[in-house]
Amino acid sequence: MRGRSIRTAPNRATSPTAMTEPPAATVPPPTATAPPVAATEAPPPTAAAEQAALEKHKFKFVSPLATQEEGGRIESVLTGLPGIEEVSVSELSVTVQFNPDVITLADVQKAIESLGYKVEA
Repeated sequence: MRGRSIRTAPNRATSPTAMTEPPAATVPPPTATAPPVAATEAPPPTAAAEQAALEKHKFKFVSPLATQEEGGRIESVLTGLPGIEEVSVSELSVTVQFNPDVITLADVQKAIESLGYKVEA
């Protein structure tokens, strides 16, 4: 058999690198876990919880509005107040959805009446 040479793999037990390096240990990869939540921490409020905190109230005008522009003015002023989430104005009433932790029902009524419109709560 001419021209053929046979190579053999080095014996790991006798090779110089096998004697100096320890075999690789099989260690499971670390697992990522969230830190435990302290018992005193409350989870952040959900959208449903925030909605539950809102109140909705309908104020009736003592005299109906004469024009749509009056309704637009009332809506514009009320939506600019902190704690007011939604305003709906019709000829006969204004319905306000608000956060009572930020603004009171009496404050909403005062804001409407400060524009010159008498309402019944």
